[in-house]
Amino acid sequence: MFTAILLACSLNGQCVGIAGPAVPSMDACMRNIPEGWLMVEEHYPHLIVKDAKCVQWNEGA
Repeated sequence: MFTAILLACSLNGQCVGIAGPAVPSMDACMRNIPEGWLMVEEHYPHLIVKDAKCVQWNEGA
């Protein structure tokens, strides 16, 4: 399973990690990043997305 995680920060330096749903493949996760990016911009206008990546989950996570 994979999850897209975005790092979003306010202008005063407060940052938060925002994660999307778990999906079965890296390709599906990469497709979720632009959707999550737009969601943050629309719903949290005081935050700026700084970076995004997909994280793979396994039994030890």
